[in-house]
Amino acid sequence: MALAACGLLIGASMFVSCKDDNLLTGQPSWLGNSIYERLQEDGHFNTTLKLIDDLDQHEVLSHTGSKTLFAANDEAYEKWFATNNWGVKRYEDLTVQQKKLLLNNSMINNAYLIELLSNVSGNPPKEGKCMRRETAATIYDSVYVMQLSEMPNTDAWAELKSRGKAVPVMRDATSAPMIHFLPAFMKSNQITSEDLHVMTNGQASSISEAWVNGKKVLDRDITCKNGYIHMVDGVIESSPNMAQIVHEHQNMSLWAKFLDRFSAPYYNATATREYNRMYNNEDSVFDVRYLSLLSVGDRANLTMPNGTTLSDGKDPVLDFDPGWNQFIYNRQDDHDLHYDAGVMIVPTDKALMEWWNGEGRELQDEYHELDSIPGMTISKLLRVNMKNSLLKTLPSKFEMVLNDAKEPLGIKPENVDSCFMGCNGIVYLVNKVFTPAEFASVAYPALAHESTMDVIYWGISNRNFLPYLLSMDSYYSLILPTNDVLLSYIDPCSYGKTREVVDDNGESTVLESPDLIEIYYDRDQRTPTISARRYQCTVDADGNITKLPTPPVKFPSGSTGDEMIRKIFDDMLNQLIIVGDIEDGHEYYKSKGGTLVHVTRDGNDINIEGGWQLEHNNKKTAVTQVYKKDNGKSYQIETLLPMGSQRSLYMLLRETEQFSGFFNLLENDYGSLLLTKRGTGSNTYNPSPSNTLNGNKNFSLFDNYNYTVFVPSNSAIEKLQNEGYLPTLDLLERGEDDTIIDSLCLAENWYPESMTSTDRETTKSQVAAAITKILEDFIRYHVMDHSVAIGMAPEYSHEGNGYESMKRDPETGRFIPLEVNFDMNSMTVKDRMGHTYQVQKAEGLYNKMCREYWVKGTGNSARIYMANDAMVHLIDGALSYEKMKPWRQVVREYLNK
Repeated sequence: MALAACGLLIGASMFVSCKDDNLLTGQPSWLGNSIYERLQEDGHFNTTLKLIDDLDQHEVLSHTGSKTLFAANDEAYEKWFATNNWGVKRYEDLTVQQKKLLLNNSMINNAYLIELLSNVSGNPPKEGKCMRRETAATIYDSVYVMQLSEMPNTDAWAELKSRGKAVPVMRDATSAPMIHFLPAFMKSNQITSEDLHVMTNGQASSISEAWVNGKKVLDRDITCKNGYIHMVDGVIESSPNMAQIVHEHQNMSLWAKFLDRFSAPYYNATATREYNRMYNNEDSVFDVRYLSLLSVGDRANLTMPNGTTLSDGKDPVLDFDPGWNQFIYNRQDDHDLHYDAGVMIVPTDKALMEWWNGEGRELQDEYHELDSIPGMTISKLLRVNMKNSLLKTLPSKFEMVLNDAKEPLGIKPENVDSCFMGCNGIVYLVNKVFTPAEFASVAYPALAHESTMDVIYWGISNRNFLPYLLSMDSYYSLILPTNDVLLSYIDPCSYGKTREVVDDNGESTVLESPDLIEIYYDRDQRTPTISARRYQCTVDADGNITKLPTPPVKFPSGSTGDEMIRKIFDDMLNQLIIVGDIEDGHEYYKSKGGTLVHVTRDGNDINIEGGWQLEHNNKKTAVTQVYKKDNGKSYQIETLLPMGSQRSLYMLLRETEQFSGFFNLLENDYGSLLLTKRGTGSNTYNPSPSNTLNGNKNFSLFDNYNYTVFVPSNSAIEKLQNEGYLPTLDLLERGEDDTIIDSLCLAENWYPESMTSTDRETTKSQVAAAITKILEDFIRYHVMDHSVAIGMAPEYSHEGNGYESMKRDPETGRFIPLEVNFDMNSMTVKDRMGHTYQVQKAEGLYNKMCREYWVKGTGNSARIYMANDAMVHLIDGALSYEKMKPWRQVVREYLNK
């Protein structure tokens, strides 16, 4: 058959057939006959000619137009009639719509040589870049009448099913392009012969071959006066999209049911009018769309037919719409449908059932039937097997195909059972289920057990903790509270509030009365979301919570309420995630946020306590279920949430007699390390409780981190005071009208006789500054970054036993270190002078937890701005970073500067 080297212009129709885009006019004799005549002359394309005649395309393909036809001969049609999935056994049984599909999907409304079919129009043309191209088919060639039995049993389809009859549906409201793999394109995009071999189910052997809609081009570039014929080895019956392929293949039926969860019918007024005009009907036509982040029109489709709006993270949706014929993931820089396509990796029904009875057993035990698995779990499974770029998901690049944790998915060419080319991408049918990394992570039980743990999963997913928990390089212990547990969250912003309670005998008792917050999924709203309400309650000394019968106060609407909920989940989850194994035999473990939790074991039983429980007579929380995952274990709890301590460092020191010496150095007329608020104007934050009940103050050295405070014994501080290294308690008061500091300055001759009253005020300020610095330096060296405890698991991120104190070396600018050693039974701390001190256990004043909160807002709108944690230990001495000088000498040197 003849080959053409140039393009031609027939009337107003133009097609390009030369790289330099030169056009010829007229009809040279070597061009041959029309497409129709060439098919007649050959004598082996009678079925194709019937299609042309029956669809009134004889004139177009005989005299006018500019077409490219991919033609199957009569032998190919004979085979197709014997094996097709349409159930059509002979030509006479074809409907008009089926005839349109057969002809129009194999024809392009322009004339292209195979060599130039890979080019994208432009000036100059972009050579070898085209994978997909629109055909002569229209969306009305494939209007499908969906039977009632075919409609999914989902909420999205409920209204349409209630009509009780079949309805015409558009598989997509955009026309279906053909997908072709042509030599120039494959060379330009580094597609290998092995890639093509897999994608054509072993039929192709070289990238010099041309494939169109999964059919091999046998004879190319047959030149006619009105276009080109390319003979293919099989009938191009249609251009199904990926969703159609999954639904039409009997070995993908289970995956198709999963996809049905995300499909929805949408009334199409334009299509209804045109369809009824064309076919003389009076039906309503619906588009079948998939709830996804990217759909027709390059927009997300997150609205149900009933108007309910969904959102990613809160509701199950797909990454993209697999039924969108003209899918393209990124249209930036004129990147349209020509350049790439999508991919779906679909396990066979057999592979899916093997997974269900094996690795998926946890889901089976919970839900029993595949159809009962929650939509969010199914969406995770589908999404990890949907890839937005075919060129990045070729068999030769399978090693670079990633999962949701940005790690290799694990697919290999030998996993591909067969491959199907669709108008918007390729479907790989595989012999294995590839699951998200999340399914192997400690977060998975919360996802899998939606009915009991969807509230905490909302926090994990929506507050960006999920990527952290997907790391397979770490070992996590994740505490997972059930939904019922989150109905009894004690608001840290209300710590310190009390209430007098009178019993039946008239006896009154003062009990703690913080606010109890119920966090729940509000499903009464049009769009279900996480909500919260506040109750009054009382708490006794043993941590028993009694909710009072007062009406609840719902969280404020809008940004304030949303921020309050976000802050609660951030603080909560930072305390529930532990890097390490809480079953390794230690007692204390540090959470992601720096809060320590106490873990005890009684045989196989595991109990967990936070600082709040330890302060309430060891109100233990029992672990009811342990889930072993690839990156750690998840621990389900069904009672009290482990909560951080309600004591600040200030309150703990003030209330503990054995800490009084250190407390007096902190709280005095020269102290400057305690705060009752932070910030200015609208950015002012208060310590919890926000109304500073009980005179609470926060420690200014603490930031949003975790710390250890080594408290010298009262006797050690008294010794330093008696030896003149620290001011005594009586000198830590300035006195009324500064009488004490005046007397001190006179006694130490810091007021020369000639000094004026103005100079005396200056001197007093300098003396006060010097005393303040002496106290601060002493205190700073007893405060250390990182919380440590006797019986605590070693920190994986902290090597060795050197820690930094809060005292900075003025010469180097670096924080002066402390050497701390601890095990299950003891702890020692060594200062820079080489002195080693022991943490005192005799009086139980070790491993004392503190937590300080900075609160934004007041009253029912209060929410956590930031929090810090500290462990406090009594030691048998006082730490020193240099040889101590008498405090009076230090003041004199300061005055003489």
